[in-house]
Amino acid sequence: MTAQPTVDFEIVSPVIAVVTLLGEHDISTESSVAATMTLASDYPYVLVDLAPCTFVDSLTVGAILKGSAVLAPWAGNWNSSPAPPHRADAFNGWAWISSS
Repeated sequence: MTAQPTVDFEIVSPVIAVVTLLGEHDISTESSVAATMTLASDYPYVLVDLAPCTFVDSLTVGAILKGSAVLAPWAGNWNSSPAPPHRADAFNGWAWISSS
């Protein structure tokens, strides 16, 4: 039996939030991903962690991209540089989204 997909939200610092997707994400989780990305838009830097994700469909990717558009009206700044040292060991598949 496959575990239920989850979307976790963590506040790492006053300026950094982490959104983690676990399991399989499709049309059934698109609204929770979108809602979580909206929550994350209150923070200037957002780390989207996809490492524990086993499947992501285009609606889920769209929800993440729409969330980045809320975060930064010009569609966000995706950065593929390494995660901060204190988090580097925890993330293998992720993207930073920043408003700067």
